[in-house]
Amino acid sequence: MHKNTHIIIYVLIYSTLLCGCQYPFILVNKETLKQEVLEQDPAFSSILDMKSEADTHIGSLKSTFEEKRISISSSIDGLKNELVAAKRDMEDKMRQIDEKLIPHREELNARVKESIAELRLKESSLSAIKSTILKLTKLIEQGSSQDLKDKSVEWQEKVSSLKAEAQQLETEIPLLRQDIRLMRMKLRLLS
Repeated sequence: MHKNTHIIIYVLIYSTLLCGCQYPFILVNKETLKQEVLEQDPAFSSILDMKSEADTHIGSLKSTFEEKRISISSSIDGLKNELVAAKRDMEDKMRQIDEKLIPHREELNARVKESIAELRLKESSLSAIKSTILKLTKLIEQGSSQDLKDKSVEWQEKVSSLKAEAQQLETEIPLLRQDIRLMRMKLRLLS
C-alpha cells in the first residue's frame, strides 16, 4: 500500500504539469497575470473592479482602525499617567494626615517609657521594703538583750511605717501597669 501511495502522488504531480500550467503563479507579476486573464475573459473585468473597490474599502477600514488604535493607545497612556499622578497625590495626602498623629504617638511613647521606668523603680522599692521588713522582723524576734529591746520599739515603728509604704506601692503598681497597658493599646490604635 505504501508503494501505491507514491505512485498516486507522482501521477497527480505530472498530470498537473501536463494540464496547461505554463508557468508558476508565484513568479508572475500580478499586472501581467491580470492582462492575460482579461485577454482571455474580458467580462472578468467587472469582478476585478469589485475586487479593487473591496481592497480600497478594506484599506480604508484598516487605516481607520489604525487611527483609532493610536488614539486609544494615547488615551490609555494619558490615563496611566493620570492614575500614577492620582496615586502619588493620594500617598502625599495620606502622609500629611498621618503626620498629624506623629506628635500623639511620640507623646504616648514618651509616657510609656516614663511609666515603665516609674514601674521598675516602684517594683524595686517594694522589693527592698519587703526585704527590710523581713530583716527587721527577724531582729525584733531575736531581741533578748536590753539594747535590742530598746531598739525593738523603734524597729516596730519602722516596720509599721514600711508596711504602710509597701501597701501604698502594692496599690500603685497595678494601677501603673494598667495605665501602661492602656497607653500601649492607644499606640496600637494609632499605628
